[in-house]
Amino acid sequence: MQALAKSHQGSKDERTKTLQVAREDSVLRGARILLVEDNEINQQVACEVLRLVGCAVIVASNGIEALATLFDPKSKQQ
Repeated sequence: MQALAKSHQGSKDERTKTLQVAREDSVLRGARILLVEDNEINQQVACEVLRLVGCAVIVASNGIEALATLFDPKSKQQ
């Protein structure tokens, strides 16, 4: 995550390279994440960051949606 924080500094090429390194080095790469967040802006920001490091993200707006997603066999395929 330090690499992501540093990505806001320097030229566009440097930021792109830093994000590529973050993606390659991420321990989260390939993880499937269920993001439970009711604020749409927070959802967008979190999804973008998680996807940048190689995660597959499913979003639920509340706990009920999250539980429904967990127990929905179709969601396991995403």
